[in-house]
Amino acid sequence: MIRILHIVPDLCAASGIMSVVMNYYRFIDRSRIQFDFLYFEQKAADYEPEIRTLGGRIYRIEKPGLSMRFLNIADRFFAEHEGEYRILHCHPIFASEVFGGAARRHGIRHVIQHSHSTKYSINRKAAIRNKCISLAGPLFITDYMACSPRASVLLGRRAARSGRVFILNNAIDCKKYRFDMDARVRIRKQHGIAEHTTVIGHTGRFAPEKNHLFLLDIFAAYQDKVPDSCLLLLGDGEQMSQVKDKARQLGVEDSVIFAGRRDNVPDYLSAMDFFVFPSVYEGLSLALVEAQCSGLYCFVSDTVAPETRVSGRYDTFSLNESPTAIAERLQRAEPACDRYAFYDTLACDWLDIEKEARKLEQYYFALT
Repeated sequence: MIRILHIVPDLCAASGIMSVVMNYYRFIDRSRIQFDFLYFEQKAADYEPEIRTLGGRIYRIEKPGLSMRFLNIADRFFAEHEGEYRILHCHPIFASEVFGGAARRHGIRHVIQHSHSTKYSINRKAAIRNKCISLAGPLFITDYMACSPRASVLLGRRAARSGRVFILNNAIDCKKYRFDMDARVRIRKQHGIAEHTTVIGHTGRFAPEKNHLFLLDIFAAYQDKVPDSCLLLLGDGEQMSQVKDKARQLGVEDSVIFAGRRDNVPDYLSAMDFFVFPSVYEGLSLALVEAQCSGLYCFVSDTVAPETRVSGRYDTFSLNESPTAIAERLQRAEPACDRYAFYDTLACDWLDIEKEARKLEQYYFALT
């Protein structure tokens, strides 16, 4: 057995990075490969019980920086665990350069930098910092990974052009997201949604890059034309109160359902009629792939990586378009009526987590 140490920001279920890592962790052959986790953000550690059940170890370190104090802490951590790991898999775009030196000094031969997005950050200061750190080297990176060719650009032009970037698709357990009529009826009843009401849905953290405020503008314009409609939002995050305030300002608060974080996301997707996703940027969105597996018609900003499109029920819009124009296009679309049958038309091998997990196993063993 080999153990891979994954550096992640947190163990929170709202994290897109953790969703990807946990999908692979559940399907990888854990008799041959085990995942351990080093994290630094003090947030809800939702995945901790599952990680321990699956055999993983969990460590926490203070938030990274380039101060001597932090570098000494990182050095001490890898000294204490010398000989346990041959591979360090870094998920935050800056992590390989911050942790890589200590890791290499204490026997870790492979430092993988994994790009999960197409932008360093929506926050200008953080973006400049991350770009400077990630492009300064690669001082300690030995191997490159990305969720899509577009996301590989964040690894630097040399890496992207070298052909050395391993593309690890954001695969899922497709069968889990197949449309379920019983779930549709149950969720709508639970939230008081009538059978004939059109439900526009969205899944994602309440964060600036997910663009919930623009989504509300689209919904308000749509409801002007289709009064019997509601907006169903799954997730939580730092912008939730701001989004609720805007819903009140637009006068649509009674038609917006804040469902919070849910373990039964497939059931909620079955309850929706359309999926609107106006992200400012996105690498390869798991939420969108899941929505398409459920047979939903998806309206997506053209800033999302094109590889995310896996079905014919996918239309794009520009964030420069007016909310009214987007709402009119949404109004002209017909909700899918054959969602059971549609699942069988998905023919993208890269969606299959079982196949992709075997590829990841081969990749890790090739490094060792």
